[in-house]
Amino acid sequence: VQIQYTPRPNRDAHVTCPVFLSAPRQLMENHISTIDRGAFEDMKELERLRLNRNQLQILPELLFQKNPTLYRLDLSENFIQAIPRKAFRGATDLKNLQLDKNQITCIEEGAFRALRSLEVLTLNNNNISSIPVSSFNHMPKLRTFRLHSNHLYCDCHLSWLSQWLRQRPQIGLFTQCTAPPDLRGLNVAEIQKHEFSCTGHSDSSRTQSCGLASGSCPAVCTCSNSIVDCRGKGLTAIPANLPETITEIDLSNNQIAEIAPDAFQGLRSLNSLVLYGNKINELPKGVFDGLYALQLLLLNANKINCIRADAFQDLQNLSLLSLYDNKIQTLAKGTFTSLRAIQTLHLAQNPFVCDCHLKWLADYLRSNPIETSGARCASPRRLANKRIGQIKSKKFRCSAKEQYFIPGTEDHRLGSECNGDTVCPPQCRCESNVVDCSNQKLTKVPEFIPQSTLELRLTNNEISHLEATGLFRKLPQLRKINLSNNKIVEIEDGTFEGASSVSELHLTANQLDSIRSGMFRGLDGLRTFNLLANSFNCNCQLAWLGEWLRKRKIVSGNPRCQKPDFLREIPLQDVAYQDFRCEEGYEESSCVPRPQCPVECTCLETVVRCSNKHLKSLPKGIPKNVTEL
Repeated sequence: VQIQYTPRPNRDAHVTCPVFLSAPRQLMENHISTIDRGAFEDMKELERLRLNRNQLQILPELLFQKNPTLYRLDLSENFIQAIPRKAFRGATDLKNLQLDKNQITCIEEGAFRALRSLEVLTLNNNNISSIPVSSFNHMPKLRTFRLHSNHLYCDCHLSWLSQWLRQRPQIGLFTQCTAPPDLRGLNVAEIQKHEFSCTGHSDSSRTQSCGLASGSCPAVCTCSNSIVDCRGKGLTAIPANLPETITEIDLSNNQIAEIAPDAFQGLRSLNSLVLYGNKINELPKGVFDGLYALQLLLLNANKINCIRADAFQDLQNLSLLSLYDNKIQTLAKGTFTSLRAIQTLHLAQNPFVCDCHLKWLADYLRSNPIETSGARCASPRRLANKRIGQIKSKKFRCSAKEQYFIPGTEDHRLGSECNGDTVCPPQCRCESNVVDCSNQKLTKVPEFIPQSTLELRLTNNEISHLEATGLFRKLPQLRKINLSNNKIVEIEDGTFEGASSVSELHLTANQLDSIRSGMFRGLDGLRTFNLLANSFNCNCQLAWLGEWLRKRKIVSGNPRCQKPDFLREIPLQDVAYQDFRCEEGYEESSCVPRPQCPVECTCLETVVRCSNKHLKSLPKGIPKNVTEL
């Protein structure tokens, strides 16, 4: 008997499985959403049951306890979210069990324990992230097993699965990790036990429950069939303790201004998230992490001014994203890279600043014609109101001569951790990771510089002091700094802390007359250090520099002494140590930086000896250039 393609009377109809049909039962391709626990009690000789392609969401426990002859059960292509511990209790003769293409996120421990006769088990194309230890160990006859296309989180709790798959190389093919990032895309069977690691954070976040008791329907909302409706309820925050099994939530037209970073944590079945018409101004880091099943995300009509580059990294199944009508001025390159299934993107009604940092978006939209709302530039004036996807790449420039944000509006791009890599400093030009602020009469180094900067040009300005602001700690890829032709007389100790990646530093034609070793602390990778055309006074204070340049084998352009007269124009590296003199009465110990050495140790050049000193911890003050300790 087949009941196929039965029209469903309305969206919320409750259909219970009929109990009067004779075996075999073929109930596929209907709209059955609920099955009562005793639906099959009287069918003692039921052997095959096909319930695939329905709308089942919950699999009741003990549903098949009176069906000992059932050997084939097809529950594929439904909306089942959890496999409870006693789901198949009583069906001891089950040989073929198909659970693929559901929305399973949770499998309770022991769910398959009684199925010792099972030969075929399909769990592929679900939302499974973790599986209890030894879940499949009681199936000695298993010959077909599919677990691919899930969202397996390969931490220490899943290490058992790798060994289990290696022992059965013919089944479970293409079972891959989705997270953590360093294991994403790898076959579980090929990962070694030590690579499955847990942190305190992952331990707490991986705890799952298969019951609805893990959440509840918010008091002001209505909930039905895993759909939560909170439209227009005056909410100021995302409701807490949402049921983990929900598939849709509508929070539109509320007063929500801020979202907690963990607001949607654990909602692994969520496929529709509607947040339009609120007052949201920022998306916290990681707010959408783990929402692998999400297909629809509506963020339109808010006040969002910044999107992090990795905001959508876990949304591989997202097909529609709306950021329409917000306050977004720029987007980091690669923002949409993870959206492999995206079909529709809405970006219009945002004040986009079409400088060199947005060139990637124009290229992306030309290659992927999915932006259907007509996103346009707001500035600069020459590109205002032009569609981004239709502008040639060469038109996206960063020039000190152009104004890139609209007068009278706030420039949200500057000073934001969220936009840390998408903004060119005022009065500068930025292209291909080079920030050029030359010839701008600047009196100090710009405060905000893109994190991806490789070269920073600040030549021909009026900078007189370099301050230790910690700027270079934020530029991990910086290779070259050019500060030539300024008016630098003083460099604060620690100015270049964190600049270990810098290999070239140019300070040619400034007004330096002396240099302390602390000025360049942090420049561990320096290979070229140009100090030409400065007014060096080669007294005892500078004695360390010549030796330092020789030892480090740094290319310096041979800076020359200007004082005292008997050393004028002699290359600093050629001056003998004893000729770096201070005037009589000048206390040398106050001006010659002594090599740093821990008080408990003895130091000779770059060798530090602290043996047999009864130390209980590492001594403080070990020189950074130590070669032997």
